[in-house]
Amino acid sequence: MIILMRVDSKLVRSAKNISACNGADRIVAIDDAIASNPTLRDTEIMSAPITCKGRVYGVEESIDHLRKSLKNVYKTVVVVRDPSIFVTLFDRMPELPKSVDFAKQPKPDDTKSVEAIKALVERGVEVYFLDWLKDDKVTWDSVKNNY
Repeated sequence: MIILMRVDSKLVRSAKNISACNGADRIVAIDDAIASNPTLRDTEIMSAPITCKGRVYGVEESIDHLRKSLKNVYKTVVVVRDPSIFVTLFDRMPELPKSVDFAKQPKPDDTKSVEAIKALVERGVEVYFLDWLKDDKVTWDSVKNNY
């Protein structure tokens, strides 16, 4: 089961703290550039906590793994650096959980991220920004007029 879908530039390194809080068994990072570079891929995988299995996949390669994750009992955190990856995944897999957590709000001039957020919302996805240290959840609806 997928318990969290997150956008975070730190990928597995950041998700390991979140996984501990949520009791996750697996962290799946999706990034074509990192998945195709053995050194970067292995570095990400090794940064997973001992209690979790870390995996890094390219976007296309991730789809079968995510379908399996939806059906199995392992609690899985899915993390990407680029929010447009989630747009692609929701287009290919509408059965994914309809909620995406962002590590931080995009800067106003980050049009690529803002457009991806709008595309996610158009697909019925709840987008929010969560500061895990403050346990402060900010919804896209509450800040979208800033963009």
